[in-house]
Amino acid sequence: MKDKFKICYLGNGESIHTKRWVNHFAGLGHDVHLISSTKADFENVTVHQIEGAGYLDFIRKIFKCRKLVRKIKPDLIHAHFVTDYGFLGAMTGVHPLVISPWGSDITRQPDESMLFRFMVKYALKRADAVHCGDDTMAERIRVLVGDTGNIYSIRWGVDSEFFVPASARNPDEIRIIYLRISHDNYRTQTLLGAMPEVLKKHKNVRFMILKKGDHLDRTIEAIGKMDDRNRIEMIEPVPYDSMPEMLNGCDIYVDTVYNQTSGCGIGVTAQEAMSCGLPIVIANTSGYNQFVEHGVNGYVYQGMDSKALARALDELILDEGMRKRLGEKAREFILAGQSWQANMQEMERLYRKLIEKGDGK
Repeated sequence: MKDKFKICYLGNGESIHTKRWVNHFAGLGHDVHLISSTKADFENVTVHQIEGAGYLDFIRKIFKCRKLVRKIKPDLIHAHFVTDYGFLGAMTGVHPLVISPWGSDITRQPDESMLFRFMVKYALKRADAVHCGDDTMAERIRVLVGDTGNIYSIRWGVDSEFFVPASARNPDEIRIIYLRISHDNYRTQTLLGAMPEVLKKHKNVRFMILKKGDHLDRTIEAIGKMDDRNRIEMIEPVPYDSMPEMLNGCDIYVDTVYNQTSGCGIGVTAQEAMSCGLPIVIANTSGYNQFVEHGVNGYVYQGMDSKALARALDELILDEGMRKRLGEKAREFILAGQSWQANMQEMERLYRKLIEKGDGK
């Protein structure tokens, strides 16, 4: 079998997560193509944009995608996010097909409508491999389509050589960073409910809130009503290359995602914060315990409970030793089994296995 092969990714070209995959495998010398509904610009990657929004445009995208894939003639297709690109990949009829769920596409969307549930089941049943970022995702896939024998749990991981701890923090101020976009699905209101109490009690605390999201206007309105709003900073999204510097300029990473449906886990950005040695404060969302042990390498609070989040932040603010200890153990956890490079080597082996199996048909 040839050493390098042609991979066609289907995914959101604007997403940093898609960019990580595309850039990594292109960097290894594979012939990489990306089909995306959004604009994207990569080095050493051929990008094919299929524009449009709405139901009729999606129908057109199916035919455009089929035509493109048959023209590209890839050795393998890998689609990211089940309900759009995974479904598109399945509709091409081309194999081998790998589909990677991202979270809400298997936890929330299948329960929102019969159409989403159909799309998810249709796509997953036609995949030669369903790649899950953790075991809870794999459990959720089995609930949706059964144990098909093609489910692989391979964590994405973090580039621990890029996300490294640095001593750039301000000793006179404790900065708490929140990098979820403002949206009800991410439970942003839990943080908004906790901030007034924390700010009132601790005059050396500053919150850094990502200035992005469909419900950003609600976040800005809520902050505008707070007495200590001058210690809340709305920050613009930064390029991926600047993420370690931004994280290392803060003292605590906080997340509010909470969902009890299997398949959630914790976000990649939370793992990147762990790699930088930050203590992370997360809700007891489904699958959190695969990554965080309360009081050992992170702090876990009851999800959707602003008072519980305020108490968690209060304890960490007052205890510098705990912050340091949790951060060090978080970094150790990432180094022990969350290596992006090692996990992508495992993905490359899976690619090769699927391609060899297809060549033998």
